Amino acid sequence: MDCVFDVSGALSEKNTGRWKGSLKTDGVSARLLLSGADEEKKEKRGKKRDLGGRPSLPRRGMLSVDELSEILFGEKATELLSPAVLAELDGLSPREQNEVLNETLASAYGGPLPFHIVGLDPGKRELAVLADPDFEPATRREALLRPRRFRYTLPQRRDAMRPARFFVKSKHADDPERQRRAAAAGAYRHAHVYPPQTVLDAEHSLSGENSMGPTVDRLLAYCRSRAAVLPALLPYRTDPMRRQLRWKAFIEEQRSFSQFCDGIRLKFGMRQPGESDLEKPLMLAYGAWALSTAAPAKGMPPCIGKGLLKKLSRIFVVVTVPEHYTSKRCFHCKSECGNHAYLAERDRRVGSDERLERQLSERLERAETPAQRNAARAWFDRALSRPCEIRGLRFCSGCKRCLNRDANSAPQMAVQLKRMVLGAGVLHKVSCEDAVMQEMAIAIEG
Repeated sequence: MDCVFDVSGALSEKNTGRWKGSLKTDGVSARLLLSGADEEKKEKRGKKRDLGGRPSLPRRGMLSVDELSEILFGEKATELLSPAVLAELDGLSPREQNEVLNETLASAYGGPLPFHIVGLDPGKRELAVLADPDFEPATRREALLRPRRFRYTLPQRRDAMRPARFFVKSKHADDPERQRRAAAAGAYRHAHVYPPQTVLDAEHSLSGENSMGPTVDRLLAYCRSRAAVLPALLPYRTDPMRRQLRWKAFIEEQRSFSQFCDGIRLKFGMRQPGESDLEKPLMLAYGAWALSTAAPAKGMPPCIGKGLLKKLSRIFVVVTVPEHYTSKRCFHCKSECGNHAYLAERDRRVGSDERLERQLSERLERAETPAQRNAARAWFDRALSRPCEIRGLRFCSGCKRCLNRDANSAPQMAVQLKRMVLGAGVLHKVSCEDAVMQEMAIAIEG
C-alpha cells in the first residue's frame, strides 16, 4: 500500500499509527479510515465526572441504553430489580410502572436524576410526537397552559419550507402598485412550488443517465444528455427571484426546526413560571423506527426520519428504544387497542365505497385475462367486507378511551427507556418472529 499511496504528508503525528491501510473513495476523492476513534471518544466520555464523583452525562449526542446504564449505575444495573419485583412490575400498566420506576431510579442513583426523560414517537405524517409521562395536571387550566404532548407534523414542515403567500389588504385594494407586486409574487411562488412541464420533461429525460457511472462512456453519455437539456433548464434554474425564494425556503426550514426545539424546551423543561429550580436537561427516548429505511407511503413525499434524529441529537441527548406494541397497548390500563368499530364503519360508508369502485374499474381496464378480472372482483369483495381503518385513532378495549395512536405511544417510549436502564427488559414482550426480524434489520443497518 505504501508503494502506491504516500500518506506521510496527509497524517498528523498523533494519527500516524492509526491508519491500517484502508480507505474509502467515491471515484473523485479519497478518505483514509482511521481506527480507534470511537474507543477514544468512549474513554474521554467516561473520564468526565461531576462534583459528586459520578460520571457526567453529555449535554447532547446519541447514547445507547447500555452506555446510559453504565454512566448512571456502573455494572450494577442488572442487580437493581429482583425477580419478584420484576414480576410485580410486569403486571402493572405503563402509567403505574412509571411511578414505580421513578422511585427505583431515584433510590438507585442516590437522588433525583440529573435529566428529565421525555418520550418521542417518530412517524411519516406526524414526524414527532412528544409526551411526558410524569406530568399530571392538577387543574384544567394547568393542562391548557402545559399540555401533555407536543407535535411536529409533515404539513407543518412543508408549509414552512414553501415561500410565503402575499395578500393585499382591503384598504389597499385600489392601489395598482400593490396589486402588481402581489400578482408577481404569486406567479413566482407558483413557479417555485409547481415547475413548468418543460422543466419536468427535461429532468425526466436525465433519469436514464448517471453522472457517477463506472466507465468513461457512461459519463460522456450523461454529459451529452445534460448539455441537450440545459437550454430548457437554465432559464428556470438561474431565475434570480426563484433563487431568492429557495434561499427563503431554506431559512424558513431552519426556523421551523428551531421553533420546534424551543417548543420542546418550553413545554417539557422543568423550569416553569413561579418555580425557582434550575431547568434540567432533557433526554429524548426516541423510537427506533427512525433507524429503519422504510419506503415512503404511496401518495406521500419522503419524510425526514433519520435526519430528524440526527438534528435533535445535536441539541438534546437522544437514546433510541424499541417501540414494539406501544401503539397497540393502552398507556393507562395496558389493554388492547384497536379500531373504533362505529367510526370506522361510518368512515367506510361515507367515501370508501366510491373510491373502491373507482379502483375496481381501473383494475378491470388494466386486466388482460379472465383470471386477472376475477382477482380484481375478489379484491373488491374483500375490501367491502372489512371496515375502514382510521390509522390515527385507537379505541381501548379496557378503559373505553378514544386515544391518539402516536400520543398513546410516546409516553410509553419514556417508560421503555426507564425499564431498560434498570435491566427490566422491554415494556411489551416481542414474539420470536418479530425478534428475528429486528435482529436482521439491526444487522443490515450496522
